[in-house]
Amino acid sequence: DSHVNYVKQLVELINLQGYRTIVFNNRGLGGAPLQTPRTFCPPYCNDVELIVNHIKKRFQNAPLAAIGVSLGGIILLNYLAKDQAAKPIIAAYVSSIGWDIGKSMDSLEQPVNQLLYNRHCTRRLQKMFKKNEDYLLSVKDQYSFNLDKVYSANSMRQIDQYYKLPVFGYTNIDEYHVAGSPAGKLSNLTTPVLCINAADDPFSPPDAIPVDKCNGSAPLALVVTKYGGHIGFMEGAFPFGPTFSDKLAVQFINSVFKYQHEL
Repeated sequence: DSHVNYVKQLVELINLQGYRTIVFNNRGLGGAPLQTPRTFCPPYCNDVELIVNHIKKRFQNAPLAAIGVSLGGIILLNYLAKDQAAKPIIAAYVSSIGWDIGKSMDSLEQPVNQLLYNRHCTRRLQKMFKKNEDYLLSVKDQYSFNLDKVYSANSMRQIDQYYKLPVFGYTNIDEYHVAGSPAGKLSNLTTPVLCINAADDPFSPPDAIPVDKCNGSAPLALVVTKYGGHIGFMEGAFPFGPTFSDKLAVQFINSVFKYQHEL
């Protein structure tokens, strides 16, 4: 969502380096109303592919690098690992992603995480559905989703069950989780990727982070910090301004463009 502070802060920092930035808003976010029942979910990367191809068509001589944070990073990695075909993106940076969606949901449903994170994220999703209720009611019979159950859901897993499975065509929650989990697709990566996760991130428990996959078989580098939380990585006694992850992203992007011909 281009309106959230961590996105605006990162865009400002990258612009200061002299680069042009484009923020991709998932459907239903960024102030835009839904025009299809398909919102956004980890396995669905067609919109990212469309946007990347459109940008490359308009700016054919400009090298493209991509950054994805949290769900955006999951979708970006799933796009890059969709198949082994070359992508227009020369390198990518992802932060605070959930590598195994099933394990992420299990972690978020633990009592403290349920109270602090899962319930909040669920309510935000419900507000988006409520905002687009008139449109969704007009198409609900075509897709067999139940808005009443969506509004009564107490977790993101339940919203997936009641809405995203029927809309995106998955038969059960396990199939959906496997399809959306980047950890099982890293062998398809051909684009260099730098990832950062915190070991105390409730959205991505340590046993889900694929440290064992960083063995040189995939163009993947993984940084795991002891602390940092989810989209945190704040530094210093007065943790305002760019975060550790923001600074790392900028250093990475600078290096990518400087040494792009060696990638």
